[in-house]
Amino acid sequence: MAIDIDENIIRTAKALYGNIPNLSFATGDAMNLREADASCDRVLCLEAAFHFCDRRRFLAEACRVLRPGGLLVVVDFTWTKEADRAILDDPRAKLASAIWSGTTSTPSLSIVATRRRWGFSGSGVAIGRAE
Repeated sequence: MAIDIDENIIRTAKALYGNIPNLSFATGDAMNLREADASCDRVLCLEAAFHFCDRRRFLAEACRVLRPGGLLVVVDFTWTKEADRAILDDPRAKLASAIWSGTTSTPSLSIVATRRRWGFSGSGVAIGRAE
């Protein structure tokens, strides 16, 4: 399930990716997820968290809906100086941009192999439940 608070974004996503099996789209609020407790294997937040008025609430919701051992991935960019923008020339950044814009079929590659090739190891991020 992919959610966005903006109906126009959901409509566009359905038009572009609506034919992908096991993928659905709905209007929703990341700080008030409709999913049941411990019902999701993964929560991905891609370039959106900076829009949230209460990031702690989003993180609490993400932890609430994740199954034990689930994976939370939050991707955001912060440019603090001009030199930071140099990363845009990095081949990995160009690949991510191409994937995001739909100009490459690379998402079908093994994520694990890609992650290892880029120097990441282990199973990802461990998320604990905040009480």
